[in-house]
Amino acid sequence: MKKTMADEYLRRPYKRVLIPDQETGTYTGEISEFPGCVTEGRTPTEALRRLEAAAHSWIEAVLEMGQAVPEPMAEQEYSGKLMLRLSRSLHRRAAEMSHAEGVSLNQFIVTTLAERMGAGAKATTQATVSPLGANPSITLVKSARNKRTQLQV
Repeated sequence: MKKTMADEYLRRPYKRVLIPDQETGTYTGEISEFPGCVTEGRTPTEALRRLEAAAHSWIEAVLEMGQAVPEPMAEQEYSGKLMLRLSRSLHRRAAEMSHAEGVSLNQFIVTTLAERMGAGAKATTQATVSPLGANPSITLVKSARNKRTQLQV
């Protein structure tokens, strides 16, 4: 079988997510980096198979339109620096709160963001499986915050 450009892209570590629906017993699959690339299946295997086919078509369509295929999130590097624009009132309030806590504005914002992102996000279950050839894995995550179970592939 002839390898296509889409096949090459799909060998990269894109984040595949399978979300079980407790009410219907089905699974929704999506690739986080590909907006609108969503499928459904009766089993995780069926949802994943359909997701791979949909992702293949999604990539081909993007390339045919002359657009760039997004990079996998796992390959993106982050410097740890972030430039923000705030309203004057929000800037003032954050500065006042950081002063009241005796920390720098930067440390206050980092701590506040970390607390917000971590609030209620206790993973109660994790399991990893490697189902495909290019070393992808499926991680089952039960999250208390969003009250749903996700299978991250």
